[in-house]
Amino acid sequence: YFDLEEAQLEITAIKKTQEKEIDSVQRKLTKQHDIIIESQEEEIISLKEMLQKARSDRATDLEIAKSEIAESFKAQLRLTENRHSETVTRSKEQLEQKYMDEMNELRSINKELERSLKDQKEALEEKSMMEIKRRGEFAR
Repeated sequence: YFDLEEAQLEITAIKKTQEKEIDSVQRKLTKQHDIIIESQEEEIISLKEMLQKARSDRATDLEIAKSEIAESFKAQLRLTENRHSETVTRSKEQLEQKYMDEMNELRSINKELERSLKDQKEALEEKSMMEIKRRGEFAR
């Protein structure tokens, strides 16, 4: 009976020792688990901050790109307007020059016609005078 009691005490002691060791291991595992969780939480927070910064940077880059595109478009529009204005001015100048050339040509033609008319009047007057003289000679 004494051996049985001693064996039970020994089993109880071993059981308590094992329970202590299990508790110790569980505490260590819990501590390691808590440390891992805390580390992962910190990493998650860090990753969230990086994601937020990346989103912010992307939004800033997008705004910059929009602004640059708008400026480029405005510059192209101004350039196109200037070209159009130059084209209109050139067309206007060409039309004015064409009009002036036509006017000068018409003036030149008009002067030639006036000279021709004057010459023809003079010739007609000369002819009339000759006819009057000839008739005057016959009348005598």
